Amino acid sequence: MKKTFRIFTCILLLTVISASYNYVNAQRKVYLCESYTKSGQPIGADVEWTMGSGGGGVYILFTNGGDLISWNTIYIMIDRFSGGKYQLVDTKTITPDPAKAWYVYDYNFTEAGSYKVTVSDASGNKLASEYFDIIVKSEQTSTAGNPDAEVIFCLDVDEDINPVDVGTTFFIDPNKGSYIYIYIDHKTPFNTDGLFVDIFKGNDYGEFVDTKSLTIQSQWVATYFKYTFTSAGQYKIIISYKDQSFMQSGYVTIKYD
Repeated sequence: MKKTFRIFTCILLLTVISASYNYVNAQRKVYLCESYTKSGQPIGADVEWTMGSGGGGVYILFTNGGDLISWNTIYIMIDRFSGGKYQLVDTKTITPDPAKAWYVYDYNFTEAGSYKVTVSDASGNKLASEYFDIIVKSEQTSTAGNPDAEVIFCLDVDEDINPVDVGTTFFIDPNKGSYIYIYIDHKTPFNTDGLFVDIFKGNDYGEFVDTKSLTIQSQWVATYFKYTFTSAGQYKIIISYKDQSFMQSGYVTIKYD
């Protein structure tokens, strides 16, 4: 009986420690924001940023869940979506202030795209990560991200090519899945005969699901396709032009019926 009790106590203690660690880890967060308070709270945080030609600066704010940052060195790694996957484009080595539970870095984005920003410790352990979209306005090219384009999710498309029953949450059959329409409204002519669609899943959209190529007419201003989701979750859909430069992203939640 005593042996059983000791085993149960050890298991319970390990569970509590693990839960506490996961809770703190879950509180760590990366933001892109316009500014920040003296206590390290983000001001004007967003996941989508539209910048002028040449890009622009934005603050990368890492918060450590209220705990002082104990690492002598942390890394900020910037991945950009290209060629069907996120690829590392920049790394910043940071020496944080040990008297603070947060760190901020003024970073200049120069290219449009879908980005993943990851903060890790000196051993390479991920502390927090988040995904962001950067759209750069340009009069010379339509492939620098289109701030007016929309990725719309709906249950049907009518004869006039308008989305019907638009939403951001949809229910599927748990046994065989269900389809919805993904509608891409470019507002202006696409000026290309092809698009790429990449689909990611998960709370941090880190799980690659699928990629599709679409054949379109360059004069079209919108297109759509039917896609079957077979599992519940949070999804991010990235739309790229034929040259694989970023256009726009959309987010949808799939639940079981």
